[in-house]
Amino acid sequence: MAAFFQSQLMRRIATDLSQHRSGNIDPLRFPPALASLKSRLQQHAAETLDGLLARFDYVRDNAYQRASIESRLTEVELHLDGLEWLHERLADDASRRTLVEVIAYRILGSRHTRLSRNDAAYAQALHDLTHQVMQRSRVARTNILDGWLDDYELGMGEGPLRLRAHKLNVLNTFLLEQYCYRKNGTALVEVRPGDVVLDGGGCWGDTTLYFAAKAGARGQVHVFEFSSANLEILRANLDANPNLKTRVRVHMEALWDVSGAQLNFHENGPATALHGCSRGSAGLSALTRSIDDWAAQTRVPGVDFIKLDVEGAEARCLRGAAQVIQEHRPTLAVALYHSLKDFVELPRMIDALVPGHRFHLGHYTIHEEESILFAAPAE
Repeated sequence: MAAFFQSQLMRRIATDLSQHRSGNIDPLRFPPALASLKSRLQQHAAETLDGLLARFDYVRDNAYQRASIESRLTEVELHLDGLEWLHERLADDASRRTLVEVIAYRILGSRHTRLSRNDAAYAQALHDLTHQVMQRSRVARTNILDGWLDDYELGMGEGPLRLRAHKLNVLNTFLLEQYCYRKNGTALVEVRPGDVVLDGGGCWGDTTLYFAAKAGARGQVHVFEFSSANLEILRANLDANPNLKTRVRVHMEALWDVSGAQLNFHENGPATALHGCSRGSAGLSALTRSIDDWAAQTRVPGVDFIKLDVEGAEARCLRGAAQVIQEHRPTLAVALYHSLKDFVELPRMIDALVPGHRFHLGHYTIHEEESILFAAPAE
């Protein structure tokens, strides 16, 4: 196998190491208020110094930063063959460029690498978020990010879509459309009218409502969410959209590779994750269900689109959906960003199940989260 990915990655790293990127941190995902005053002052001082030195083509050597980069580079080297395979397997040049820059970012971080998503269109989406679609700000408390949910209203073709969510939910799901892969503005992979969609990891219902609007009156969305705190908000968002609610079925279960297990978790909003161990005396627990068992029990006639963003449990969910994927050959949209090994293991799992599917890679933030692998049947 030719080492095209490795050579492009090394070129990108060499170029980015000579760059200093100030202001390259997403304030919505990493709110300044969460950092201590001391750490903010230190960060500001470091960026100011680096900016001054960069004017003279000098990049300050930082032993801690260098050791961190070397550690991440070593991790990438362990997965290099798999990343090379994925690079070759991706169906378009834009996806291959995305893979290179996302891995470069994971190695070098925001100090050196600026993702192509961080452009004028992203700035416009941020503007639209607060000036066009937000109706009321800070209407409910949450224990994550900046601590607030807002009320939004968006146009989705059938009338206004209303929801309560965090800014990032609305930005990523609706304005940047992270579950629609586009090339030169044209949608290549997306939910289509009449589709049956499985929404794995429904959280507060933003993706569920997005899919319901895209699937239309003839479509159906089955959303899986096990956190009662998340479900309370999800159901309220469905109630606020009665025309879309009729096409949604809510399943209070955790997708997994086996059914009937009770697994521990702690409430953490969109980051709520199963611990992968049996129920204990501390914490909450969720009942698991595999997609194959769910499909056999419900006798669903078809599945057209499966989305999985389940906080690191994607491999288990794919194993539990093998029969459905092989039988119905749905389009898949699977989060890869929870760990570097997911960039290697998850694509190979999917390729083994549906060898003819075309792979595309999208990335929908200006940091390392929200890398989505799309696997769609060849037209």
